[in-house]
Parts: sequence; structure tokens; C-alpha cells
Amino acid sequence: MTLYAGEKLALSNTRDMRNLSNGTSLSSLQIAFNTFRKWLFCLAENMPANLKDAKLILSEEQLTMNSPWKLVGKPDQVFEADYGYLIIADTKCRRQATVKPKDVYQLSFYRELVAQSSDPRLKGKPIANFGYIRLKTPNGVIYKKVPFVDKRFLNKLYQQYQEQIL
Repeated sequence: MTLYAGEKLALSNTRDMRNLSNGTSLSSLQIAFNTFRKWLFCLAENMPANLKDAKLILSEEQLTMNSPWKLVGKPDQVFEADYGYLIIADTKCRRQATVKPKDVYQLSFYRELVAQSSDPRLKGKPIANFGYIRLKTPNGVIYKKVPFVDKRFLNKLYQQYQEQIL
């Protein structure tokens, strides 16, 4: 089996690995092997506990919304945690593990895209009140948990952006 950037299969939940999309069943040995690979990946990634057992719902897929803002974006990952909430993660490559305000703003706009999505994998599901900035640094990967900014603040940012481009 081939991994997509080392992540998609490794992050697949074992309950979803029993049947492949073509209907082929995995053997117990293959399931055990994939579970072990997932464990190794999570260990190397320093993943937060609530993402380790989460199901990867969406990875770099375009989402759009037209109201209250016209937005298009591709959240890097959207996970469904065991407790049912969606958790959004965005990856940044940096020399140092620093979260910038614009990273939090982007993640917050992704939250709005996910909340308004008509995608059946996302629609109507509750979203955690935080997300993660996944920082790839020369020293490894670090996840920083960040709260989303207020929707009123996002509205001000959007208005400023609109004024600049007009």
C-alpha cells in the first residue's frame, strides 16, 4: 500500500480500514500492521491526544461559502474526534515553532468554511472551539492549540480586505 505524503493512511482510523473502497477486506495482519504504522506516525508527529484516535474527515479539499462573506479555502486537515466534534488543523513550515496572528485568523476563517459547508462529512457536526497550527520545523513537528477569533473580528478583517482590493 502506498501512503499519500505519509499521512492519509497512517491517520485512517482502524475501524475504517476493515473494508477498502473497492470492497476488498484487509486481513487481521494488515490491520495490525496499519495500526502499528499509525501509532509510529502519531509518535513521530507528536500529535495531541485528541487527534491520535480521531478520524481524518477532510484533507486539503476546497470549501466555499458566499454568506456572510465570499470565501474559498482548503483546510489542511479536518478531524472528527471520538467525542464527535470536528477539529481543524493547518500546517505551517517555519524555522521556529511560532504561531503568527495571521495563522489564527486563517484557521478561524477555515472554521467558518467548515461550519457553512454542505459536504455531508461536515454538515451539521459540532466544531471544537479551538484548532491546531501544525508547525513543521527543522527540529520536528509541533502542534499548537489555538482558540478561534470572534466572528465580529473576522468580519472586520474581511471588510479591511475588501477595502484594500477595491
